[in-house]
Amino acid sequence: MNCLTLKSITEMSKVCNVFVYGTLMRGFGNHSLMRGSNFIGVAITNEKYVLLGSGIPYITKEGQNYEVNKDKASRVTGELYQVDESRMSSLDSLEGHPIWYKRELVPVTVINSNGDKFTTDAWIYFNSKESGTVIPDGNYRTYCNEQERWYQEYRNKGINV
Repeated sequence: MNCLTLKSITEMSKVCNVFVYGTLMRGFGNHSLMRGSNFIGVAITNEKYVLLGSGIPYITKEGQNYEVNKDKASRVTGELYQVDESRMSSLDSLEGHPIWYKRELVPVTVINSNGDKFTTDAWIYFNSKESGTVIPDGNYRTYCNEQERWYQEYRNKGINV
């Protein structure tokens, strides 16, 4: 699974770095699944990928949708967590790995709460789904905020959307 083995006084366990970029981030619906995990910091992928939104976000790096949109690829912003093997297994289940999303190890750059910046490898979930709206800045949180502003603007005008 490519996890680090950590020794404590009472046990030996494996922890994995996982990069989340959508509904598992703080403030989103699936974040409760990260409870008990160690938040390391805000992170950004070192490589550029195409981040798409279609109800839920997904990153693609291959297939027709990637080929059509690769000029819109960007570094993706998310959060880095350390999770134990049990939590990693739960995340794999949520993401449908390896059928729906496929988990791969990629380098990410992290800024922790102390302002320290470092690069590490982390698991990230990819999907080659063939539809969705490109999120050009690679930031799902920004995309959701913009969508909410758009809906609010229409509601303020009395338009039901």
